Amino acid sequence: MLKSVYDINLADLVKHPVWYFPMGDFREDQVSPVLKPRELDARMVLVRTRFEDQESEPYYGYLYWGYPEKISYLKPDIFMGDFKMSFYKALKPTADAVGYAKSLFPKASWPIVFASEEHFGLKPITGSLEGLYYLGEDSEVHCYDVWGEP
Repeated sequence: MLKSVYDINLADLVKHPVWYFPMGDFREDQVSPVLKPRELDARMVLVRTRFEDQESEPYYGYLYWGYPEKISYLKPDIFMGDFKMSFYKALKPTADAVGYAKSLFPKASWPIVFASEEHFGLKPITGSLEGLYYLGEDSEVHCYDVWGEP
């Protein structure tokens, strides 16, 4: 079963908690569920992840499992109903993205902590999200505090 990574939804992650990029003769955005551990060999994978805000509200999504454990590699995404919110983008967040993040997560919700689930021997990766992350003009990853001053 192949699916665009952009079309992955929470139901997909409930059924298959780990997805990999098969590469080869496939489009680079296509993923497939991991059914056997050997499918993980030297592959980029997505792992179902639990997120929790400071009010103990749970959310689910995924991250790109791997090391180093930097936001720019992990690219955490969270599902909010039918919408998927990305915490890492290549560009600085727009006013609309910041406004949307504020509407979803009140100031008291931050930081949002996360832990990927352990499947097929992939150890959990944990961390904390302080805001929306982006790649700056200096080629460094920056955090935009949605409740701070721009």
